[in-house]
Amino acid sequence: MAFFPKQQRFWLYHAAGVGVVFLFQLVAFLMRGDFVEMNVTAAFIWLPLFTLAVLVFRTLYARYNGANMGMGKLIPIALIYGLVSGLTITTLIFLALLPFFGDEMFNPETLANIGISETEMLVSFFVGNTFIQMLYMSGWTFIYTSTVASRRAKQSELDNLRLQNNLRESQLSNLANQLNPHFLFNSLNNIRFVIHENPNHADAMVTALSEILRYSLASTSKPKVTLEEELGFIERYISIVKLQLEDRLRFNLNVSSQLKHCLVPPMILQLLIENAVKHGMENLPSGGDLDVTVAELSCKLSGKLSIVVTNPIPVSKANADGTGTGLKNIQHRLQLLYGSNASIKLEPSATHFTVHLILPIEKNDESTHY
Repeated sequence: MAFFPKQQRFWLYHAAGVGVVFLFQLVAFLMRGDFVEMNVTAAFIWLPLFTLAVLVFRTLYARYNGANMGMGKLIPIALIYGLVSGLTITTLIFLALLPFFGDEMFNPETLANIGISETEMLVSFFVGNTFIQMLYMSGWTFIYTSTVASRRAKQSELDNLRLQNNLRESQLSNLANQLNPHFLFNSLNNIRFVIHENPNHADAMVTALSEILRYSLASTSKPKVTLEEELGFIERYISIVKLQLEDRLRFNLNVSSQLKHCLVPPMILQLLIENAVKHGMENLPSGGDLDVTVAELSCKLSGKLSIVVTNPIPVSKANADGTGTGLKNIQHRLQLLYGSNASIKLEPSATHFTVHLILPIEKNDESTHY
C-alpha cells in the first residue's frame, strides 16, 4: 500500500477534520490572548506533523493487518501510538519554536506575570500538548479504523452476494443445459417418424426444430423470459409433437392476454408439456386432451401466477408419481430463482395427472424476442 493515499476521499475527509481542529485552535489562542503569535505558528507547524503521523499509523495498520485485530488488542495499540506520536509532535514543535520564541517562552517577567517557573513552563507545555495530541490522534485512529472495518464488512457482504449469485447462475445454467439433450433426442425421434410416415411434413418439422433449438440455446443465458415468448416456443413444440401423434393430441391453451408480459423461467412450460406427452399421451392409443391454463390467482394469493397442466394417463400409471427428471429439474430451478415464493404441486388421479405451478407475478414492459 502506498504511503500517500491516492483516494481523493481520504484527503477530503482528513482535510475537513484537521481544518476544524485548526480553526478551533486559532479561536482558542485568540481568546486566551497570551503567546498568540507563537501558538498560531505552532498550529501551522502542527498541520504537516499530524498528517505525517496519521499516514504512519495508516501504513502500520495495513502492514500488520490491523483490520483483523480484535478491539481488545487494537485499543491499547492506538493509545500507545497516540502517546508516542503526541510526544514526538510536541517535541518537534517545541524545537521548531525555540529559536524564534525561546526568549518569549522563558522571559522571567512573562513567567512571573503568569506565576510559573521555567520548569513548570516546560512541564506544562509538554504534558498539556502531548495529552491534546494524544486525544487528536486517538480520535483520528478511532474514526479511521471504524471506517475501514465498515468498508470491509460491506465489501465482504458484497463479495458474498456476488459469489452466491455466480453460484446460482452456474446451477441454473447446469439445470438448463440438462434440458437440451433429452429434448433434442425426442425431437429427432419425432422427425424420424415423420420422414418415414409423412415426408411432406419433414421440411416444416426441421424448420420448427431449428427455431426451437435457437430459442433453447438463447434462453439458457437468461433466468427468465416473458410468457409470450414461452408460449410462442410452445406452439412450435406442439406442432412437432402433433406431427407424430396427429389427432391423438388435442392441445387446449387458456391464457389471458393481460399476462403475456409476465416473466417465467425459460422452457418451464415445455418441460411440463413434455412430461405430459411422455408419461400420458404417448401411452394412450386414443390420445386425449392436454389442457394448459395460465391465470392470476385471486383472494389472499393475489400477485401469484397459476400454471396448470392436465393430461390423461393410462390406468397402469395411475399410481405413478410422475416426478421424472423434468419435474425435478423444475423444482430445483424454482428454488434457485424464487426460494419459498414459488411452488409446484403434483395432483395425480385415477385417470388424469395435473401439475399446478405457482410463481410470483413479475412483469416486463418490453419483450425481448429471440
